[in-house]
Amino acid sequence: AEEFNVSGILSVVAAGLFIRFDRTGVGPNVARTNIVSTSVWGVLSFSLNGAVFILLGMQLPRAMRASWSDPYISNTVLIGIILLVTLVVIALRFFWIAAMLRVARDTISGQRRKMTPERWRSAAVMTFGGPKGTITLSLMFTIPYYIAGGAPFPMRDELIFIASGVIIATLLLANFLLPLLAPNRGKDPSAEIIPVTIDVLRATVEELTGRITPENRRAILMVIDQYTKRIGRLQQRIGDTDPQGFEQLQIEALHWEKEFVRDRLADTKAHPAADTATQELNVETCERMLDQIMNTLRHTSTDPTSGHAVSQIRGRVRMFQRQMSNYAKRTVSKIRHTTPLVSEDQIFARTRELQVEAIHHVIGRLIDEMGQDTYNTEHCSALLLDYRRAEASLQARPTMSGTTETITQVEDVKRESYGIELGMIQDMYEAGDINRAQARSLRRNIYVMQVDADSGI
Repeated sequence: AEEFNVSGILSVVAAGLFIRFDRTGVGPNVARTNIVSTSVWGVLSFSLNGAVFILLGMQLPRAMRASWSDPYISNTVLIGIILLVTLVVIALRFFWIAAMLRVARDTISGQRRKMTPERWRSAAVMTFGGPKGTITLSLMFTIPYYIAGGAPFPMRDELIFIASGVIIATLLLANFLLPLLAPNRGKDPSAEIIPVTIDVLRATVEELTGRITPENRRAILMVIDQYTKRIGRLQQRIGDTDPQGFEQLQIEALHWEKEFVRDRLADTKAHPAADTATQELNVETCERMLDQIMNTLRHTSTDPTSGHAVSQIRGRVRMFQRQMSNYAKRTVSKIRHTTPLVSEDQIFARTRELQVEAIHHVIGRLIDEMGQDTYNTEHCSALLLDYRRAEASLQARPTMSGTTETITQVEDVKRESYGIELGMIQDMYEAGDINRAQARSLRRNIYVMQVDADSGI
């Protein structure tokens, strides 16, 4: 810049604009570079912009005092110059942007578009929302204090005063006019792609569900739980949540538990064990668990007209009968001074085993439902997470080797799921469901997550 006698400040800006053009496309390597560069440049940009405006605040009072108190300079003229320069800056910006909008060709049709009221408004928004004077102030600070002959640079303070006044004027205009030209209507600019993202995540969950085997069952369910949380967060952003649907699925899962325990009780009575104590233990465990499930259903199902109302009434009667029968047995045992065939500790231990079996049954039903359209996919996945937590609290803590193996499987399933997502995006793009820009944005997010998985973050 010095060799060709041009502005060093503007040359730095031109260099930054030049290197900003990214011709390498997207991919894991580009995503890895963007993660680092975005963080570094974000910190540097924030620090440098803050430093410039701190200098503005430090220099402005001194420059204003020197110019404002100078009897040979009219303050009215200074204010008039500031307003005139501000008007010229805004007018040049507006006409330049409008000319670029008019000259630029449409990316699809290749034709130049006419200026509509909406495009004029866009030009005004870009005019007032453009640069606020960082480069201007930097140029003003490059003005030397003295010229070659040793005399002070003429009107240095006045130039800084005018530049600072123009910066403040443009800041104030942006704060007051931008809300009028482009009001915030509470819409997320990225909300348009959220439904497409949710569809891709749902399709990925359904594909992962079809790949469950006894060996990778736990790892895939953990990855599905993470996908469910992502879907839930996206739905909250667009206000598309259905708590009633999830509650209905919870109630239905309780009925699945009830049917499982009822079938187990019927099978136990139809095929009694050889040992009387074992038979009584199995029957008592099933009946107690049925009582717990029915009691839960009575507190969750508040609709008296539901189809399960009759079964709830019958369950109340059966529970009362079982409680009276158990109370009578124990009373007779006390009178006879005999020890009951089954202790409470045995019943408690067997109940835990039966609860785990019922949880496995419900998890299997939920996995089957995820491949169908009866219930919402993320509702099934969220309820899977709840039942898996209940299972973990009932079962013993896994060993360290088992935990390490599961973590390795989870990482492998994650990488596999990212490949599934990329395949889904490509299929949607080829089918015309999404455009090239949307596909590019979706792929970029997946590449970033692949970088995290590969680097072990």
